[in-house]
Amino acid sequence: MRAGAFARLYRRIGRGEFVAQMARHGIAAYRLADSPTNWVIMVRRSMIRNYRRGGVNPRADHTWSMWQGRLGDEDGRHVRTWFEAGGARHCHIHRSCLSG
Repeated sequence: MRAGAFARLYRRIGRGEFVAQMARHGIAAYRLADSPTNWVIMVRRSMIRNYRRGGVNPRADHTWSMWQGRLGDEDGRHVRTWFEAGGARHCHIHRSCLSG
């Protein structure tokens, strides 16, 4: 689902204020590609196509992390494959593993 589709869904269920708040912090994928060393991005399987279209692709100097509970499911494997194809290294630095 694309960002626009999420925004429409959230507005339809009465979460328009959330959409307005988050939109202030959004950035297009092509803008990320303009300065790739300056970003930490969130990736899920449904976002990869948009990133590719915008020229945002993993590289060997990138590091990625994912909650271990997602690494083995279909979406997690897809994300892992995308990062590994670009030479990015995996490092488990996810916040959820630190809470006790």
